[in-house]
This record gives sequence, structure tokens and C-alpha cells, in this order.
Amino acid sequence: MARLGALAGVSALLLACPAAPASTLQRSATVAPGEGFRPLVRAAGERHLLRPGRGARRPSPSRARRRRSLLMFGQLTDPQLVDEASPARKEYLASAGSASWRPQEALTAQSADRVVRALNRHRRSELTGAGRRRARMRFTLVTGDVTDNAQLNEARWYLRLLEGGRLDPSSGRPGCPVGDPAARYFGVQDWTDFPAGVSPGRLSGYWDPDRGGAGGRYGDLRYPGLMERAQRPFAAAGLDTPWYALLGNHEVLRQGFAPGAHPAFDDARATGCRKPFPSDALGPAQLGARSQAEALARLARPETLEQLERDSAPVLGDPARRIVGKSELKAMHGLKDRGHGFGFVGRRELRRSDGSASYYAFDGGPSVRVIALDTAAEGGRSAGNLDHPQYRWLARELKRNRNRDRLIVVTGHHPLDRMTNDWADERSAPCSATLRGGCDSDPRSSTPVHRGTRGPRSVLSLLQRHPDVIAYVAGHEHRNRVTPYFRRAARGGLWEIVTASSIDFPGQARLLELMDNRDGTLSLFATMVDQAAPLRPPPSGTPASRMSESQLASLARALAANGPVERYAASALGRRGDRNVELVLRDPRRR
Repeated sequence: MARLGALAGVSALLLACPAAPASTLQRSATVAPGEGFRPLVRAAGERHLLRPGRGARRPSPSRARRRRSLLMFGQLTDPQLVDEASPARKEYLASAGSASWRPQEALTAQSADRVVRALNRHRRSELTGAGRRRARMRFTLVTGDVTDNAQLNEARWYLRLLEGGRLDPSSGRPGCPVGDPAARYFGVQDWTDFPAGVSPGRLSGYWDPDRGGAGGRYGDLRYPGLMERAQRPFAAAGLDTPWYALLGNHEVLRQGFAPGAHPAFDDARATGCRKPFPSDALGPAQLGARSQAEALARLARPETLEQLERDSAPVLGDPARRIVGKSELKAMHGLKDRGHGFGFVGRRELRRSDGSASYYAFDGGPSVRVIALDTAAEGGRSAGNLDHPQYRWLARELKRNRNRDRLIVVTGHHPLDRMTNDWADERSAPCSATLRGGCDSDPRSSTPVHRGTRGPRSVLSLLQRHPDVIAYVAGHEHRNRVTPYFRRAARGGLWEIVTASSIDFPGQARLLELMDNRDGTLSLFATMVDQAAPLRPPPSGTPASRMSESQLASLARALAANGPVERYAASALGRRGDRNVELVLRDPRRR
């Protein structure tokens, strides 16, 4: 957490000004201490903290005068664009510390757009090399969970967000018998949408911005008309660099953990006219599930499904809420930037996987190879793994690079220690004409599945056998974290770089630049970028109709910092060594 002592003396006028396009090397933000709603306040910038890896000597103090940039790229992860009115969502399971519902989730598109705009303002490096040259950003890695519920409409929003143009974040089509078909929002943040008989205590778990009075630090805030304002179309900027996509668990599974055939989340429910609302009869305590596996099993019980139907209320249905399969989602990416990465998938893998393979490799520059993995587990649950066919492909790709004297950056949605899923893809039903997503789309056997750091053939052990693998870049965790994975023998090792989400606080992206210090060492610089939105939103009571998209994004970030998922706000920034860092390692290339 940034030092709070640096905050003293900053004027209120300065705090209210929009954030300028500066990285966190110059200035950043943190949550003010105290009780009640805690505003964001300006924090001092943080220079790169030097972190040498095992076996790497300390680089020369004069390296800045002779170093050469090998690759600069951006990372954007976990925006989770939410169709908050979808009947396939599970807000009824929200509780303290749960990500089943967030007060800012209707503002995910506006918030993510401001992160995209911030990345666009950092296309040239803040670092200099020999001759005071500054590198340009070559591409952006979009490391998954760009959608929330694996829906077709969310995928369309995601592509518009990153390609640019008119983005309409509303959903619902005429045809369902609802109270006011002209309303643009139906869901848990309008208490009048709840079925009759829900107790005030249960209602207060969900913030209605027209009323206030919800539980939590944000509960007394009022922004009349916010939910309707959030549905208004706006012009998305789109990324100015080429961008390459990875699949996360929220692109593959309903709510990031449920297969598409599950009766509580299937297409019949998702596209229909009735949405299960939180009630006194069903919640986390009544379900009593201690794991995602238990939750999936208990939500499929006939008595639970009957209770969900009793707790349902009318909403506008939408056929675009159906789940999207892997092959369809890849095709939606079109041809630009080689299908935003999916055009790099090998023909052999496509043929043998019946078109579902979503992992690939490409040249990030003359000296760097980038390997993009698909770590989402189609068998269910949010944790990741690699199936055996992809593991064998990865081993071949690493072996092919051995004699090319290039550095390798590997990227995937899940961090290595979050690849703990031992469920095979075959646990899900096979895909069919009526079940397109959240199913086993690969005819090959997925077993044995490979976890990230455990087991005799873990992903980490494979990467460590190749000294040219220098970094693993991931998301999923919704917090900043940098972890060294170096062997004691000093040959074989890498830095893992995990970046916080844009849906939760702090709403950041990351810049990464690989430098050759020309002294036998490499430096991988990681720099956080704050969203291009005001530090503080308009005051409580402001009519939402007067708010700009930038102010909506500012409100989303402030709500996230005070929301029910406080573990994200408390730890998402990470420690000092998880943010702006210079990660040093031995140059494994032959000279």
C-alpha cells in the first residue's frame, strides 16, 4: 500500500481534478483511512524497485546509458463486462467477501473504457536506453475474463470496447410481461424489482442508488437514476495498439465456474423472462456449500431449482444472453491482428481439436517469443489447468525455440499457483448443436490434466527446464503480485507477474518492458497505470443524468474501494514489490 504519509497537505481542489495521463511513477491513488465511506486520495509516485532474481548479478549502475529495449507491451485483464440483468447470474449467493455481486457492476463498461484510454496514452515508454531512445508499445495482452457470464451480448460489448465505436451496454428485448417495458434496467439494484415479501435485511445487502440505505461503507450514497444512466450507449475509444486475447474462466463457464448445461445457469434460464432474486429462503447460509463443487451440486437439486423459481420476478428476456462456444468466440474476433491472436493457432491443433484449440505463439519482436496459453478448465470451477494435448504442444513449442536464441514470455489467464483444478474437461457434457459453450468441445482426451505448481509434470516444472523462459504474465487474481520462481541451481527460472483487474479496485493496467542491460543481465520493468478518470466522483445526491462516462468510471472505482468484496480493496494494490519494479535476471542467450 502506498505510504499515507505522502498524502498530507494535498488540497481538496487537487484531489477533485481529473487524473492526468501519468503512470504511477509520478503519482497514484490509495484509499483514505477512517470509518464510513473512504474516498480515494492522491499518493506519491513510486519509482521502480530493484528486485534481482536468483543467479543474476546486480546490474551495472550505469546500465541506463547503454541498455537496449527488446520489447514493450501492455497488459489489460479482468474487466468482466457484466450484463447485470441476466437471469443466469447468482446474486442470491452474495455475501460479505463474495464476488457474486458488486455495487459497481453496472459500470464495468465505462470503467474498462477509461483503463483502455489510459493505456493509449502510454504508447511510448517512460524509460530511456542508449542514445536516450524510448521504445514504443508493440501490442497489448488481454489476459482474459473480459466477459462475466460467457454471454453473446457480453462478448459483443468486449469486442466493441477494444476495437472502438458505439457500445450499448444495455440488455433485454420487448416480449416479456414486465411492469414497465420501457425501463432500461431490471435487477437487484432496484428494490422495487424484488418479489414481494423479501425482508428489509435481505434487501439492504444490495445498493439501490435511488434510495441509499444499503449495508456497507457505500450504502448511504445516492445517485438518482444511476442504473438507467448506466445503460446509455457511449463511444468506446478502443486500443490503439494491436491486441491479443486469451480465454479466462469467465469466457468459458457461466459466472466463471458453472458448465453450460447446469440447470441453474443454462441457456433456457439465461435467455428467459424470469430472474431469480435474493430472498430470505435461499442464500449462502441456506445453501451451505463450502466449495464451488458443492455449490454446483446443491444448485442442481430439484428443491433448490424450485426455490429459485419461487424467488423469480419478471425481467426482459434476451436471446443474446445465450452462452458462446470457443469456436464461435474466436471467429467473432475477425481477421485484424491475426484474429487478435487466435489466427496464430496451429493448423494441427485446430484439426485435432475440432477447431476448439485456443492457445498459440507469436514473435513479439526479433528477440522475444510470446506463448499464450488457454488455462480455463471446461470441466467446471474457476481454478485453471492445462489439458494434456495443450501441455504436449507447449513442450514442443519450448523445444523448438531452444536453438533460436530467443527469450520467451509465457502468458495465461490463471497464475501458476491458481492452476489447481484437477477436473478433466470431460466432466462437462460434450458440445452439441443446442449446447455451444460451457461444454467439452475438444474430442481429444484431456487427461492427465496438468496443474500449475504441483505434480511431477506441472506447468512450472516444464517452464523451469527452459532457461530462455523469463516471465509468466497472468490475471485472474484481481490483485497485483510479482513472484520469483527460480531454481536453486540458478539455471532455469522466471518472474511471474500478476496484474489487478479493472472491475475491482484499483482498476489498473500494467506496462511491461524488457531491457538488455548489455552486461549479462536483463531487466523486466513493470509499471502500473491508473484509469483515466477523476480521482473522486461527484458528491452523493448528484443526478446521474448529469454525469459523464468519465465520472461514472470514477464512481465505479470509489464503490469498488468500499464495496462488499473488501479483501480486493485491502490487498489488490499488492505490496511495494508487486507494483512498479525492475525485475533482474541472468541473460540466458548465447553470446
